Amino acid sequence: MPEIEYIKNVLAAGCFNNTEGYFTKTITAMPQPGPDEVVIRAINWNGQADDTHLYLVWCNLTNDFIASFCGGNLSPQSPGTTIRLKSSVPNMLEFRLFRILSPGSEPSFMSNVKGDLAIHFDFIKYTRRVHLHA
Repeated sequence: MPEIEYIKNVLAAGCFNNTEGYFTKTITAMPQPGPDEVVIRAINWNGQADDTHLYLVWCNLTNDFIASFCGGNLSPQSPGTTIRLKSSVPNMLEFRLFRILSPGSEPSFMSNVKGDLAIHFDFIKYTRRVHLHA
């Protein structure tokens, strides 16, 4: 198992208030060189209790969906999803919500969602070992 050089813990939390379908989180003091991977430790959503839609969370960290959850009030999920990073971590993370309106439909960007989202990340850098052969 590789040795860990550092873990940077980041909590990204934002409010969706029916006017914007995204929020941003500035990351300060990310150690250099940047992390090798990120682990999504927890996701919390506090939305409208009668909402039963499926949501997808898009993030510019990967320029793709990184998580999903069902609407309403979500008790904390701990997915433990590990994402191998292929490029540097942006100084500002952007999160957007997409919704699946019906089975088989394409995700739709939602600018009129109401609720609070929090995602807990661990950015991990592993120590590189040099093996010398005699």
